[in-house]
Amino acid sequence: MLRKKLLVIMMLLGLGLLDVPAAQAQEEDNTGGFSPMIFVPMIDVPLIVTGAVYAIGNTVYLVDGERSSAGWRYGAWVIGGLNLAAGVLSLLLYNAKQDTPYYLWQGVINLGIGALDIGLPIWSLGMPEPGATSATVGPLMIQDLAGNPVAGIGFSLSNW
Repeated sequence: MLRKKLLVIMMLLGLGLLDVPAAQAQEEDNTGGFSPMIFVPMIDVPLIVTGAVYAIGNTVYLVDGERSSAGWRYGAWVIGGLNLAAGVLSLLLYNAKQDTPYYLWQGVINLGIGALDIGLPIWSLGMPEPGATSATVGPLMIQDLAGNPVAGIGFSLSNW
C-alpha cells in the first residue's frame, strides 16, 4: 500500500515540476483551440516515473550482486521500449516545432531512462540466479603430512 502511495506522490510531483509550453496564437484552424498535445505530458510523465522505478529496482539487484527477478526484467523491457518510442516521438515533435525546448528535453529523458531500463536487466542476466550453485576450478597449493608443498587443482562449490 505504501508503494502505491509513493508512486502516486511521485507522479503528482512529476506533473507539477514539468514545464508545459504556453499556448501561442497561430493561424486560424478548425479545432476550436483544442490541441491534442496537452495529452503528451499526461502520457509521458507516468512513463518516465515508472521507468525510473524499474531502473532503481534493477540497480538494487545489481548492487547486491544478484540476477533480478523475471518480473523486474520483463517489466523493465516493456517500459523501456515504450520510453524509447516516446523519446523518438518527442524528438520528432521537437524537430517539427522548434519553438520550445520542452520536447527536446522530454525526448532526451525518455531515451536515457529507456536505455537504462533495457540495459540494466540485460546486465543482470550475467549475475548468478539466487540460490544457484556456482562451481570454480583453480590452482591449489597445499602441504602434505611431511610438510612438503604439493601443487594441484582445486574445485569449489558454493550455495550447494
